[in-house]
Amino acid sequence: MKSAAQSKLKYLLSSRPLIVKRDGPYLCLHDAFSGEVLAGQSKVQIIQEAGEIIRILVEFNCDGSYVRLADE
Repeated sequence: MKSAAQSKLKYLLSSRPLIVKRDGPYLCLHDAFSGEVLAGQSKVQIIQEAGEIIRILVEFNCDGSYVRLADE
């Protein structure tokens, strides 16, 4: 059976940590390790409602070159 530490390490290695950066009036989602902007972003919104966690909504243009739908 896997230990909790092994499970956490596997999650960290398999997931892609992301950060949101602001450049003037613009927001972009970036890869936390490389700092690169995730390609294909068309819209980023940060929504915080009273008493709730912050939601980040990101829209991507699925054009086949930067963002593709699986199995297509």
